[in-house]
Amino acid sequence: MDRKIVEEEKEYKDTRIWNTNIVPMHGITTKLESIILDYNMKDILRRFIIKELHFCSLRILIYNIDAKQSKDVFEIFILLVENGTKLKILLLRGYHYRISYGFHMSKIKLLAVMCSEEFWKVFEELTILSLIGFTLSEPLPRILFTICTLMRLDLDGSIKLNVVQKGFKNLTNLTNMRLLNNKTLNIMSKEWTNLTSLKILDMSRCSSLTSLPNKMTNLFSLEELYLTSCSSLTNLRNELANLSYLRRFDLRYCSSLKSLPNELTNLSSLKELNLKLANLSSLTVFNLGSWSSLKSLPNELANLSFLTRFNLSSCSSLTSLSNELENLSTLKVLYLEH
Repeated sequence: MDRKIVEEEKEYKDTRIWNTNIVPMHGITTKLESIILDYNMKDILRRFIIKELHFCSLRILIYNIDAKQSKDVFEIFILLVENGTKLKILLLRGYHYRISYGFHMSKIKLLAVMCSEEFWKVFEELTILSLIGFTLSEPLPRILFTICTLMRLDLDGSIKLNVVQKGFKNLTNLTNMRLLNNKTLNIMSKEWTNLTSLKILDMSRCSSLTSLPNKMTNLFSLEELYLTSCSSLTNLRNELANLSYLRRFDLRYCSSLKSLPNELTNLSSLKELNLKLANLSSLTVFNLGSWSSLKSLPNELANLSFLTRFNLSSCSSLTSLSNELENLSTLKVLYLEH
């Protein structure tokens, strides 16, 4: 590369950047496809923007938000967004930096902007959106959920999902959705059943979630379902059995789960079922019938101190029973027929 490269004395001695006086000649910014914006990048990007350089090829923008950031960093981000009309991936991360004690997140102007309709109007081609580590005082605007190109959505943190989930009905191309650590979601609305392209759904640590939506069968493309540590989840829908492509199902640490549906054994594609029996101490009915690939029973069976009915019928690969069965003092019915 026959370009003039200059060394500049900055925080890191060996930092090398292209001379911004030469950049327009070579059109670097017009070809740039990915930017990670944080405090250390602000001076370089400011020079580009002052020179009215355009980022028309920008596809990926990652913004690590710091509570100590100055106003100009935020302004640079907004200018990048306005230039990035073809942006496909937007990752906004609020957890990378330690927020000082007593600092109010409302002071970060971006949080208010994110709740406005105008901010999201430019994202017509967005395929991946990740909002991680935020606490928003207002719900996300509805226009966000009209981006029909969206394929992955991460809404980690305390975003008010009880309000925004009504917009899910428009996200028919969504294949991957992660809603981890959300404390506000307690009921999944009927709009979820429109997510017919969804393959991965991760709702781990949604501690207020009490049940799954009706018509789960509409999520017929689902391959992975994670409900780890959904501590308020009390029951599962029988319709789960019709998720014929489901390969991985995680129910660990669902401490309020009372029973597993009989139809669970009809999940013909299931390869991995994760249960932490030690946290299912209130389980009264445990059905593993017709699970032909089951070869052994977990040692944690003894923790099911309220179990009254246990179905192991037609488990053709099961060759022996666990000694822990002797400790199931409340067990009344045990099915073992083949």
